[in-house]
Amino acid sequence: MKLSILLALALFAIQGCATVGHKIPEGAVPLTTEEITTTFSGIKESYVGKDKPGVSATAIFGAEGEYEASWAAGNRRGNAKGEWYAENGKRCLKENKAGQGSSLECHVFYKTGSAYTSVNEDGSVHGIHTLKPLN
Repeated sequence: MKLSILLALALFAIQGCATVGHKIPEGAVPLTTEEITTTFSGIKESYVGKDKPGVSATAIFGAEGEYEASWAAGNRRGNAKGEWYAENGKRCLKENKAGQGSSLECHVFYKTGSAYTSVNEDGSVHGIHTLKPLN
């Protein structure tokens, strides 16, 4: 019994530590729908997950609303492909999964300096994004 309580407390502590300090940066400004469209059109993005530590991705966002990404999560790797758009102050990614339909994920974005922070519906930080032009 005591061992299971200790294991539960250890798991709680580990999970809690993973989210500590992942807040919207002070002074960050939310992007409007129009700013999201302009900012992410025709760029290469590097992403580091904060709500899921260990997840990273690199993506190309085309000016016509298409995207392609490669991601890593620990020893797992994969690719994603689909459409992106801005709506209601959020950037949305609609992934087209071969033979499985599609999935939709939308996030609010904040800008601090040259970095962008995506935020989940509950206000927690989803990830940090850095952008480069495709040139």
